[in-house]
Amino acid sequence: MATGYRTVVEERGFGLVYGPAFWDEVRGADWRSPTGPSGPCAVADRPDHPVVHIALPDAHAYAQWAGLRLPTEAEWEYAASPDGWTWPWGNIWDPAAANTAERTSNGPITNGESWRTWWVKYHETANLPGTTPVGSLPSSDSVWGAADMAGNVMEWTSSPYRHYDRSRSYGDFYDQVQRAGYQAVRGGGWMNFRFQARTRERFAADPVYTTFAMGFRCAADA
Repeated sequence: MATGYRTVVEERGFGLVYGPAFWDEVRGADWRSPTGPSGPCAVADRPDHPVVHIALPDAHAYAQWAGLRLPTEAEWEYAASPDGWTWPWGNIWDPAAANTAERTSNGPITNGESWRTWWVKYHETANLPGTTPVGSLPSSDSVWGAADMAGNVMEWTSSPYRHYDRSRSYGDFYDQVQRAGYQAVRGGGWMNFRFQARTRERFAADPVYTTFAMGFRCAADA
């Protein structure tokens, strides 16, 4: 704001907000108004929540302005759990430990059908987006003290999506994603399953892709 920088979503004119059935292109939805100009959860009312509707160029621009950078995918994973735990707190799932879909559900969410049941109810009764203040769920902090390493928002890394073993094929779909130039995204967000918030779970996204559940964190050299 201070520099006059305009995000990818602001230039595009709409942001992706999940509606009753799928993603909707909502005019005016951006980092200031995550659900749109007339929706709840404006940034001015929630200054301690993570910013969303951020594309990769936006995250890089902010990090550069702040004298920082984005973490690599390897750095992100090590920061989440240097011991290789499934989640930052260990290997046993705790639905109250991180801001994922199960924190606000009445039971486990392990497949698309149970997620859909949760979403329909959540969409009708809760204010969106469902982020929580940064650091308000300390169980999702890593042993290094990095907050919200599971859930809250999905996070960009500085690493292009690449197969761990580049000498072999992982299947046509994954090979196509690698060739498309997608970027590695980590962490899972407030609308994801427990499995999508695992410390080793990998996502890939077009660098200009954004949603109201996608953000970033910065890193710095020691």
